[in-house]
Amino acid sequence: MKLKYSDIIRNQPTINIGIIGHVAHGKSTFTKSLTGIKTQKFSSEQERNITIHIGYANTKIFLDSKGNLHTACSKTNNLVDDEGNDMKLIKHLSLVDCPGHEAYMANMISGSAIMDSSVLVVASNENVPQAQTYEHLQAVQNVNINDFIILQNKMDLVKEEENDKIYRDIKKFVKGTNAENSIIIPSSIQNDINKDEILKALVNMPEIDRKINEPARMIIIRSFDINKAHTPYTELTGGVIGGSLISGIFNLDDVVELRPGIVMKVESEDSEETFKYRPVITTIRSLQSDTSKMEFALPGGLVGIGLDIDPSLTKSNGLIGQIVGSIGTLPDVYSAIKLDFEELKRYDNLDDSFKMNEQVLISVNSMNIKGKILNMSKKKK
Repeated sequence: MKLKYSDIIRNQPTINIGIIGHVAHGKSTFTKSLTGIKTQKFSSEQERNITIHIGYANTKIFLDSKGNLHTACSKTNNLVDDEGNDMKLIKHLSLVDCPGHEAYMANMISGSAIMDSSVLVVASNENVPQAQTYEHLQAVQNVNINDFIILQNKMDLVKEEENDKIYRDIKKFVKGTNAENSIIIPSSIQNDINKDEILKALVNMPEIDRKINEPARMIIIRSFDINKAHTPYTELTGGVIGGSLISGIFNLDDVVELRPGIVMKVESEDSEETFKYRPVITTIRSLQSDTSKMEFALPGGLVGIGLDIDPSLTKSNGLIGQIVGSIGTLPDVYSAIKLDFEELKRYDNLDDSFKMNEQVLISVNSMNIKGKILNMSKKKK
């Protein structure tokens, strides 16, 4: 299959950009300013006006004949300037809006599994760094993200000399990190200040080399049931998953495997709790980027996939963390792992260490799993 880059970005996004930073620093406002989409979809988020779950939205960037950049929603295929001339589509990207509240750090870490690069949003009216500014940066460094844009947001809320101090604090904060040499753009997202410079930086973010010729594989970061209450069973549609392909190509009517699939707790003869799993085999019935239907999906960017499975499996994000891909090519499933680790200092600098039988949260791709420490070596970590 030979495709031009211009054809690919007309069809779907090709890069995932994580929007990270402390709570209320402007991440969701930034996402909406570029995409027109409010990512807080759940009633619990709307009532509290905070991001709890990973939000995502796509946008296209067009270039006009005068060299100016413009954004449009993902379904827009043509954009014209004031003189009626067609603009050139040059970028189609997905924004991954991460929760900034410390209570939802596990959700943020789940989202980092599919990020290619990051926009770190830092508010000028608070000290640098705030707790989740620090922890979000640590999290994305752990998945080897090296390309950053830093937005010094809310510059309109403080005096000029205070903005200068915040700029110096940001430079000091990112020194020695993957973001050390990143561009820092002063901005007021709500007032569209420096939006042109932000778009230029986004356009210049490097694309990731995708593994198109390998077996298809996608990490699931959202899943839901699109059927409305009281829909007759004869009219029900299958479950929907959202995520990003990391290799291969999905086509309509492909038969794919979900792994681990259905996980069941089982009690053994000695009353110890164990697990069994059963992979789910299903068929791709629809492919979608935002509201645009697709015949195929390539790696990069967020896509929605309609599957021919019981929607009760996908409702309420029930399949987050699972992997879908070509049958017989997915990784094995394990109930116990042995690992070496390296400690990171938390923002509060608590000198805490792991203990035997302690409950821990393990993040594998976008899946968060509770586990128990069964054995430890004191000689090495």
